Amino acid sequence: MNSFSRLVVFQVEDGRYGVRFEDVERVVAAVELVPLPDAPDLVLGVFNLQGNVVPAIDTRLRLRLPSRELRVSDQFLVVRAAGRVLALVTDRVQGIVEAAALEVTATDHVVPGLPGVEGVLRLPDGVVVIHDLARFLSAEDGLRLDAARRRLASV
Repeated sequence: MNSFSRLVVFQVEDGRYGVRFEDVERVVAAVELVPLPDAPDLVLGVFNLQGNVVPAIDTRLRLRLPSRELRVSDQFLVVRAAGRVLALVTDRVQGIVEAAALEVTATDHVVPGLPGVEGVLRLPDGVVVIHDLARFLSAEDGLRLDAARRRLASV
């Protein structure tokens, strides 16, 4: 991480997670999703955001938590990840925190080889797992998502 970084913190179940502030485009209320045929399992569907078709990612599935139906109270955290705009489905976006590099423990010191995780931030009220959005989707999932979106655009 940089020597000092801002993170957007969100909650899924009892866990708190963070992504770099500069990767976040906006937070929007959950909306009804349209299925995206042939997309990876972690894509719940797509929605229209100001004329752009945005895939919504089942963050629970990515975190290896039980999936559940979308709720009216859920929030979509719209992010840029590896050249794609995605919406991470969250229970709630908590806000922005500033983190000094010394407060962040590298993933290798916590759980070596954990994919898509950059580190863990220790706060007085608990920890925040920081995700590396460049690695949030596997290469295979990224290719399948791109192909499904191309098929949708050609219809």
